[in-house]
Amino acid sequence: RCVAPRPCRPPRPPSLAQARATYAAYPPRVAPARPRRPRGRALLVPNPDVCLFPSPPPLAASIHAVVIAGSSGYGNYRHQADAAHAYHTLLAHGVPAANLILLSADDAATSPWNPEPGTLYNMPGGPDVRAGAPVDYSGESVTAASFLAVLLGDARGAAAAAPNSTRRVLNSAPRDRVLVVYIDHGAPGLLGMPAGPPLLAPDLLAALRNMTARRDATAVDRARDAVGDAVDWIASLLLRRHRPRRPKKLPGNASFAELALLVEACESGSMFKGLLPREGRDGVWAATAADAHESSWGTYCPNPLSPDPAVDRFQTCLGDLFSVAWMEEADAMLARGLAGVALARESLAALTAHVRERVSQNHTFAQGSHVKVYGDPGVAAERAEAFLGEPERVAPPAPGGPPAHGATLIAHEADALFSRLLAAAGHAAGVQDMATRGAVAATAA
Repeated sequence: RCVAPRPCRPPRPPSLAQARATYAAYPPRVAPARPRRPRGRALLVPNPDVCLFPSPPPLAASIHAVVIAGSSGYGNYRHQADAAHAYHTLLAHGVPAANLILLSADDAATSPWNPEPGTLYNMPGGPDVRAGAPVDYSGESVTAASFLAVLLGDARGAAAAAPNSTRRVLNSAPRDRVLVVYIDHGAPGLLGMPAGPPLLAPDLLAALRNMTARRDATAVDRARDAVGDAVDWIASLLLRRHRPRRPKKLPGNASFAELALLVEACESGSMFKGLLPREGRDGVWAATAADAHESSWGTYCPNPLSPDPAVDRFQTCLGDLFSVAWMEEADAMLARGLAGVALARESLAALTAHVRERVSQNHTFAQGSHVKVYGDPGVAAERAEAFLGEPERVAPPAPGGPPAHGATLIAHEADALFSRLLAAAGHAAGVQDMATRGAVAATAA
């Protein structure tokens, strides 16, 4: 008799063990690379024959730093001493010397007014910070053009702007962190330079935007390689939403994941106020020694009311209050970490709070300025060691000298110290010249 055929049952899906065994026995084939399709409005479907393997783990981030003293002459001794001290502080925290670039006119140490030629001291009785601090750009090589070339990673521009320098430039990658320490005189919207025109706020912000654009372009390329052309237009739309205007492209290859600036100058807040908003999320953060309308302060200055031979013999200030405050706090963090004391992993915001308390004389502002912060608050929440280096990896620093003394003076009074020294020296030279003429006249008579 006739029997109706049974309906076909769909095959059962393989179990997890069967799927793993099949995958191990027959690995998926990888299709050869095809030419990239032109970008368009249509959604491009990734090639189904391509097996998307997990990307390799990201490389460890490194720290890079640029330290600059943007002034010259013995009257600006404190700026060059600050810069040399900053170099030693970062080096002691474990930042490789290959990642440190120092720009300084380097003429205060060799000045005839220096009572100890060839040395620089950032605190009375402290160590010589000039020793062991190689200067990459000195003298006439320290200009706004050379500094921007260093910051952008533009080796060709650095060679053209400073042919007599080492021509080293920043080589940071999009995964790295960058610290910029700028110590100088300032005015609304600019920072001084020992040679050439000053550094203007728009030029500095343009360089930072270019470095940010390179980082974002690298992130888009990484996503495209992992997912395919399907994300091209989606990523472009997302970036266009956050960056409505593309910055003018500048030469160079340096980039960063996060960048912090520590700026010591009068009216230094004007470099970022309104230009680097606090709600920004570009990974750029800045702390300034003063707001947009006030002077910064020098420290360890000669004090006529309480003479101190360790300070008075220099006839000028040995440091700037903001710079000395953050460097001495960083040195204290290093000592606490090496001594096994609870390091507490201070953030940049906590470090800035300590500096603000010292610079403002415990918030009395009897002597001192208003420390200001600008930019991405996410960077301020990072550990200070992420930009200064990890103290656990280095040897203890050399013991310092005796407790420091000296007066704290506003910047223009600190500059006047050297002017008075020159006037006194001119007066003494005039008196000596008159005495010599009188002796010659008496002999002739």
